[in-house]
Amino acid sequence: MIEALIFDYGNVIEKVDYRSFLECVALDVIDAVDPFDSRGAVLQVAHETGAMSSDTFAAAVIETYALDISCPDFLDAYSNILTPIASTVATIRRLAGRYQLALLSNTNTLHYENAIARSEILPLFDAVVLSHLVGYMKPDPRIYADILGKLQVPAQTCVFIDDRAANIEAAELAGMQTIHLTKPSTLAPDLAKLGVE
Repeated sequence: MIEALIFDYGNVIEKVDYRSFLECVALDVIDAVDPFDSRGAVLQVAHETGAMSSDTFAAAVIETYALDISCPDFLDAYSNILTPIASTVATIRRLAGRYQLALLSNTNTLHYENAIARSEILPLFDAVVLSHLVGYMKPDPRIYADILGKLQVPAQTCVFIDDRAANIEAAELAGMQTIHLTKPSTLAPDLAKLGVE
């Protein structure tokens, strides 16, 4: 029996549009999923595990890629990459009160303050674990243990929903049922296949 549903945020609840950010800052590394090369990825991990502030992250990316943009303009562009996915939001509203709902996200202070904290559905979650607050990120096993500890339900009664294969694999290793969400329109049918009404 399913007792809890655990949602990723980016590309599950809100669409992440890195392309608009990259165009705004004139960064040559264009990838809709991973906008930075290995140099920038190190900075992004530091940012999303809380080891680096948003201001420091912006300054470091600007320096690393020799970008011709101010820190405030960089932060403005980086904070405006999320757009709600209406079908997922509607599904979460329908499920609230019938299942425990949880949010498990790799994120940072900037995106939390500008998107997640302002989301109308945030109060619907019974448990929230965010990478920048706990100091590690998916697919680290500790972050899955954290959310399970907050929910206080067996892993096998949880469904974890994420758009990244590595995060799905780690959740399965933690004993959870999973949905690898590649298209928002498949969420409701995929949940139904697992017996979620």
